[in-house]
Amino acid sequence: MALKYSELRARADTHSRAVMARIRRIAHEAGIDSSIPLLHANNALVSAHYGQPWRGVDYSKVRLIRHLEREWLFAAYRVLDRISARDGWDWSS
Repeated sequence: MALKYSELRARADTHSRAVMARIRRIAHEAGIDSSIPLLHANNALVSAHYGQPWRGVDYSKVRLIRHLEREWLFAAYRVLDRISARDGWDWSS
């Protein structure tokens, strides 16, 4: 039995929340504020690029955060859109 679009959307939201929880954990391990990890990851990388790296920051983990940000923003919903386009979902559900 095929899932309704709203059920698939709920699964995509769950995936998105799981990725953000991982981002927050990695931000804490990297030494940046986990309450706004995406902003601080960006600021840390820009600072390092201009020759003023932040002390105590693990930049390999900061780069991982930036990679996961793309997954958080797009991956779950791209899959959802492909499935819905393939199967012709009822968008009113």
